[in-house]
Formats: sequence, C-alpha cells, structure tokens
Amino acid sequence: MMTLAESFRELVSTDKTLKKDTRLCDEATFDVQYPTGFICIDYGIGQQILVDSPEKNLKYKYDAIGIVDGSINMAVARSGGGKTTMFTQMSGNIIRNFPTSSVFIDSVEGGITHRRLETLLNMTPQETHRRAHVRQNVTQEAFFKKIKVLHDWKLAHREELEYKCDELDSMGNPIYKLEPTVYILDSLAVLAPEKLHEEDDLSGQMATTASAKQLARIFRMLIVLCKEANIILFVINHITDDVQIGMV
Repeated sequence: MMTLAESFRELVSTDKTLKKDTRLCDEATFDVQYPTGFICIDYGIGQQILVDSPEKNLKYKYDAIGIVDGSINMAVARSGGGKTTMFTQMSGNIIRNFPTSSVFIDSVEGGITHRRLETLLNMTPQETHRRAHVRQNVTQEAFFKKIKVLHDWKLAHREELEYKCDELDSMGNPIYKLEPTVYILDSLAVLAPEKLHEEDDLSGQMATTASAKQLARIFRMLIVLCKEANIILFVINHITDDVQIGMV
C-alpha cells in the first residue's frame, strides 16, 4: 500500500488541473551549503548527509558545512562588534568559487569603503569592481525591489547560471543550483520606508510601528525569493545598552 505522500505525488502528476498549480505540486529542492571560511561557524551549522540509494548501490556519509543556499541570516551585536567585517569576509569566500557570483551591499550607514571592501573580500580592485555592487541611499522599498530584480534576472537566465553540485542528495541524485549571490544589508536598524522621508508628520511611535510592519511584510516575501534564486541574505542588526519596553 502506498503512503499518503506517494499517493499525493501520483495524483498531482496525473491530474492536469492540479499539475498546473506549481505551488501545489512542486517539492522543495535539496539544500546545499557553502563554507564561509569560518570553520567553527561552518561546522556548527553544518550537518552530516547520508546518501542511501540501493538502486545505485550507494551508501555513504558526507559533511555538508556552511551557509544554506538561499537563506536569510542575521548578526545582532553592539556597534564595533565585527558584524560587517565577518559578513563581508564570508561573502568573498562564498562567491570566489563561482564565475558569475557577486555580492551586493546596501551600506545604509556608509561604513564600507572601497579599500576596506577589497581587503575583506580578498580581491584585487579590478575583481572587486567586477563582483561587488555597493550603494548607500537605500529605503525599505528599494531594498526589496533590488532583490526582486536579481531574483527575476537569475530565473530568466537559469540555463547560464545553473551548476551541478559536487555532492548528491540523500537518494543519490545529482543536485542542481543557481550559482549563489550574496546580499548584505548594513543595517536593518536604520533602514526606513520611503514614506518616512516624505512625510514630516510621521514621527515617534507611529513611525516605528509603520516601519516595523512594512519590514515584516518585506521579509515574508523575501523568504521565497531568496530560496528560489539562491540569494544568501546577510542582515546586520544592532543591540543597544538602553533597551526600553513600552506600550504599543
């Protein structure tokens, strides 16, 4: 007797009406991970994959270490704690292994200079120019729109950007992914909506609430976009000593 999962796969593959709804029938792809160069972090968030395929006479284990493809990752610490430095170094270590991979940096606080970027990415000025795109004047809407543009472009050029991963999935099948793109948001704490810049009367608690609600909507949408296009998002946030809790 087939399990319910097997029966469901058969149903959506044979029913023409259901087959058209990709959100109903598509299954999640197997995750891959990219080493960041920080060994403690890579193994701390890594996992051991068991490949077990009797049909292909395969049974072995391998270590999958590093950042998961298309994931959203946040570092929270006080100013000067090395968040930007760490994420930029990670970005260079990830993209360096792929010919088209690049890093996009929204330096809202303006804390990344070209010389510092070259050093942290460990690239020449020429290679940094080819692989890195940095901007400073960023709003919440512009942040989302840029990732959406990258997502759409990568999916439209899938044949050029897709590669076969070195390892197999747990069933012994090859894994194909779009080459990784890294996106750094520096920082979330100062990313404001366009409306906040345009309306003088939007202030205080009202501004904070409106900004937080819009950010929540943006990140809900980004979860799907980043995974589909293999955009690894690094978000920098801050902790302050004076933490206040009040009524909303």
